Amino acid sequence: MKAPLGEFVRDTLAVLDAAQVPHFVYGGVAAAVWGMPRETQDVDIVLCLADDRLVQVLAAFRKARYRIQEDADRTFAIDGWTRIWRRGRWADLHRAVDALDNSAFARRRSVRLFDCDVPLAAPEDLVLYKLMAYRPRDLDDVERILIRQRPTLDLAYLRRWADEIARNPDDCLVPSRLHMMLERLYR
Repeated sequence: MKAPLGEFVRDTLAVLDAAQVPHFVYGGVAAAVWGMPRETQDVDIVLCLADDRLVQVLAAFRKARYRIQEDADRTFAIDGWTRIWRRGRWADLHRAVDALDNSAFARRRSVRLFDCDVPLAAPEDLVLYKLMAYRPRDLDDVERILIRQRPTLDLAYLRRWADEIARNPDDCLVPSRLHMMLERLYR
């Protein structure tokens, strides 16, 4: 039987808190808070985690009866992410690896959700992550966040980071994607 999402999120964050791993939630859970509520099956979490703590943190999840992606002890350090499962739910764990992740850590916001305090990516950072992923669901989320958070969004921050992200050839279209959405929604 699939665990309720709230229970899974609480349990997963409790393991990270007990291991003293700084983290924040982004993805569908954060999009439901900053944009419009929607169904999601998983939780996406960014971790501030040094190489020498990877095995220890994965062991903490194993002890809490999570299944861990095969070879995670080796590949997490190389790929920067891994997946864990428990009771029909999963979490994608991503290591903070770049300046955007570091900025997002400094800007994360604590929100009461699922009967616990959940550190979430700020709306602006979530928009940037979703513009990089650029899947149809991500674009829907971005639109809803831009509409709902319009009065408080830091547009200068969004534009500055979109330009910074574009230095990576894989993400060079982020500024134009942002511009198109802002033009369409805010004209």
